[in-house]
Amino acid sequence: MRGIRVLDFGRYIAAPYCATLLAEFGAEVIRVEKLDGSEDRFVAPVGADGEGALFLQINRNKKCITLNPMKPEGQEVMRRLVMTADVVVANLPPQTLAAMKLDYESLKAIKPDIILTSATAFDGPGPWSDRVGQVMAGAVYMTGTGDPPYRAAGHPLFIRWAKLMGEDHWLTDPRFADDLKRGENGPVISERMARWCAERSSQEALDTLGAAMIPAGPVLSPQQALDHPHIRAAGFLQDVDYPGLPKPAPLARAAVRLSETPGEIVTRPPTLGEHTDMVLVELGYDAAAIAALLEKRIV
Repeated sequence: MRGIRVLDFGRYIAAPYCATLLAEFGAEVIRVEKLDGSEDRFVAPVGADGEGALFLQINRNKKCITLNPMKPEGQEVMRRLVMTADVVVANLPPQTLAAMKLDYESLKAIKPDIILTSATAFDGPGPWSDRVGQVMAGAVYMTGTGDPPYRAAGHPLFIRWAKLMGEDHWLTDPRFADDLKRGENGPVISERMARWCAERSSQEALDTLGAAMIPAGPVLSPQQALDHPHIRAAGFLQDVDYPGLPKPAPLARAAVRLSETPGEIVTRPPTLGEHTDMVLVELGYDAAAIAALLEKRIV
């Protein structure tokens, strides 16, 4: 796949992992994140700057730029990026893709032969096609501390949840200032959620949470396999250094194994915006133009 450029607008698991597989088999993958970092970067933090275990697992071999595509200058950067790309990978709801001009029709108008690979929690068409979801993938299990499990909410999700609960004042409460604090005070959040759920049927609760774009669904446990001696002996994991970690992180190699062209982990996951300047220079921006984009918080 060498010579193929992939733009990764993924979040959490589905799209980032898809893009990681493409990177491991030789594609150049550029992850595009929000200016302050996408939510999935900081779930279950293990790094000095808050990078999480999930992010490290499924973002190796990538470059990273930051971008605000909702401003005109950001749309121009996006247009130039798409013109150089072969594939766009995203797991965002259809209405979000359209708002960011990442829907297929918008992309095709820029580059007619572009390939768009998208995935959502419930796919479409259907009444849940615009909903988001994580609990079915085991995220709730991994961020809980027992019974009942609870979801640590990467910050936009917490804002929506607090407003739905009628607890807007929690948005300025220091107990819930960031992902770590919310994890430490998980029982408080769980108790509030339990009271809210107790007043509703399961279906009503799921429908309300779904309409508010808050992940909701039956809780599934992930396989307890990564620490198994057989997995280690089979070479499924590779220890990779990352800035700020006390020791190398065990990252899972590509599950797809090809005999003649095996995938490989060549570079560590990128720090936030690590390659922004480099990619912008490739797109034709000079130092003054890049400085202007930084000043306006476009990148």
